[in-house]
Amino acid sequence: MKQLLTLCLSLISIINLKAQEDIPTQNSIFNHIALSVKDVDASVAFYKSILNLNEITNRTKMDGIRWMSLGEDKELHLISTIEGDIKQNKAVHFAIASYNFDEFISTLETKQIPYSSWAGEQNKITIRADGVKQVYIQDPDDYWIEINSANKSHEFLIDKVKEIITNKTKAFTQAHITKDIHFLNSCFALDATIFPPNSLPVSGMEAISKINTDWVNYGIKTFTETSLKIYGNENYIIDEGTYYLVYGPENTIDKGNYINIWKLEENEWKLFSNIWNSSLPNITSNN
Repeated sequence: MKQLLTLCLSLISIINLKAQEDIPTQNSIFNHIALSVKDVDASVAFYKSILNLNEITNRTKMDGIRWMSLGEDKELHLISTIEGDIKQNKAVHFAIASYNFDEFISTLETKQIPYSSWAGEQNKITIRADGVKQVYIQDPDDYWIEINSANKSHEFLIDKVKEIITNKTKAFTQAHITKDIHFLNSCFALDATIFPPNSLPVSGMEAISKINTDWVNYGIKTFTETSLKIYGNENYIIDEGTYYLVYGPENTIDKGNYINIWKLEENEWKLFSNIWNSSLPNITSNN
């Protein structure tokens, strides 16, 4: 099990590096936005109660300054140490996307927070040309904040992917029983690797096809994989679980743990790494 964990951690590191290969390098990234406010405590209360932002550590350690998280390592700094009038107009604003836009509007109305469209119509919603909904509100210092409905076509829906992976896993195990070699081979990505216990890794479709063929010829009678945890991102999904297997003329039983790493290849989830480790002694089974 220790070897399996070490291998998995190594693979996850490789996956993260592969995912980063597609990200263009740049010399700077957006870090934070800072607002000059009159009453920092009142501003923090607003951003916590209305926008549901979390306060984070003010690393300046200076009085009159408080920091809020905008997610993904982005920050909002509220600063009350600068004296003078604060003048705003709607063109100067920042925007927050909400995946529960209608619920957010209901919250504004319940808390009697005024909102308006881009044109300034009270309690009206702007519908942008791309279909995104927008409203504008102001914080205690009259800073304009746009709230829009996140474009869900770009939202990564992990629950939907979990359902897909669960169904693919069931079909994958069933194909071992029905000896559907063609389907088994189609489950693997072009650059997939199989990690059998007590054996060297196997890569390449020809070698993987041979393992699939050899394995189903053992005569698999029962094969189930029970997922315990599925997580990941738009490019890779990791499925951790246990398996149970009955095969051969003597109804040999094998059971243990598996980690399947799925990769999105041409808009279809394919097995990128197939790893398993028997919890029984002297078993070298292929899941």
